[in-house]
Amino acid sequence: MRPHVVGDDAPEAALQIPRGSPAWWSAHWRRTAAIGAILVLFIGTHIPKLEIGPPEDGPDKLLHLFAFAVVTLLLRVSSLGRTTGRTAVIAGLIALVDETTQELPGLNRSFDLLDLVADAGGIALALAWTSALSPPRREIGRAHV
Repeated sequence: MRPHVVGDDAPEAALQIPRGSPAWWSAHWRRTAAIGAILVLFIGTHIPKLEIGPPEDGPDKLLHLFAFAVVTLLLRVSSLGRTTGRTAVIAGLIALVDETTQELPGLNRSFDLLDLVADAGGIALALAWTSALSPPRREIGRAHV
């Protein structure tokens, strides 16, 4: 069996994880959770004529913030979002695709710039939280003075 390589974008920090090991299963289920959350998000935001609360001032924006915070958090802890920047780009693209595809005929949904702002807030919140709680990084190969 070929070992699973984590950190392909940084060969000096690559870890060999044998397939079937507890670490491999952990990475597998984190990826599965991230992909599952993205699918649930797309399904939930594309249900035709879905109304949550009053149209003007419902909990819609708060739900967008929480949904994208969860998706971003799951992306960041999975191997899909190896870095904060990569996670931000992936989550941002998901938000953009999510909002623009709601304009598809038959869904009776609409693009809302404030939804994108709430999505960006959730992304920023999750990335700030994961950055604040992650261990400090040491640079490989540098002498510490």
